[in-house]
Parts: sequence; structure tokens; C-alpha cells
Amino acid sequence: MVVSGSAKVEMKDGSPTALHTGDYVALPEKNVHQFTCVAACTMFIVPSGAFDIHYVDKDGKEISADEALKSKAKMPMKKGMKDMKDMKM
Repeated sequence: MVVSGSAKVEMKDGSPTALHTGDYVALPEKNVHQFTCVAACTMFIVPSGAFDIHYVDKDGKEISADEALKSKAKMPMKKGMKDMKDMKM
């Protein structure tokens, strides 16, 4: 459930769906899906079993967490910003 903010969820071979505060989604296990906060967001997650993540590349091949989470490009902070919380979205 989206507690606050906005997000986008995508399932393999499906259309993206926008989620906003109060919305919820059920994502079946062992299916490729992607969840992205499009603005600062807070989620409440209730798994139906053990929470397990398997990262995949754009072709659906499983990759390591390090590979999936490595930074592609860093966005420079504007002068006076202490951290990303100061960023206007």
C-alpha cells in the first residue's frame, strides 16, 4: 500500500500503472515486476510468505543485487543542498 507519495508499478508484458497515496497492488511471486517511486514515497508491504527478491536484467536474466543496485549516474546536488531531501520534485 502507498502510505504517501506516488509510484509506478510494471509487470512483464503489461502496461505501467500509477499508484498514489492509499492505493495498493498485489504482485504475484516469481513474476518479473518493477516498482518505482516517481516522487518521495512510503510503502507498507505485506508479503504472503518469505520476502525474497531476485534481480533481473532487461532481458529477464537473473543478476546479483550489487549489479542491479549499482549507480548508473549521480545527479549533482545544487548549491546549499545538504542531501536529496532538499531536492524539489
